[in-house]
This record gives sequence, C-alpha cells and structure tokens, in this order.
Amino acid sequence: MAVSPQKVKANRAWDKKNMCTLACRVRIKDADAFRAWAKSKGISVNSALLEYVRDKIKELPTETADEQEPNAE
Repeated sequence: MAVSPQKVKANRAWDKKNMCTLACRVRIKDADAFRAWAKSKGISVNSALLEYVRDKIKELPTETADEQEPNAE
C-alpha cells in the first residue's frame, strides 16, 4: 500500500524534531569487517550500533539514564 504524501510529510517533520544521526569515520577494512560480523549475526549495521548505544545508555547513572532513555521501537 502506498504511503500518502501527507503521511510522508508528517513522518519527516516528526523525524526532524525527534531523531538525529550519530556517525563516525572508520577505515574501510574495519567497516567491511563490521558489516560482515553484523551479517553473520543476521542483523543490520544500524541495528547493531543502535543496540550498542542503548546498552551504554543503560550503564549511565540512574537519573541520567531515565532522562536519556530512548523510546521503544
């Protein structure tokens, strides 16, 4: 089913307000190795990185973790 233009616009507005992209530069060989690892686990690179970030947030002191807790998908 096609998504209406209004829904696309609403999604973009929500993303702009609530989401950001974290990024880092790595050597090509490291990126290739990480992609291969993620593929071997049956997960995407994005999912692997997101899980890592959320695990680190859980390690923060309780009051900070509560403030930073990401929304469930």
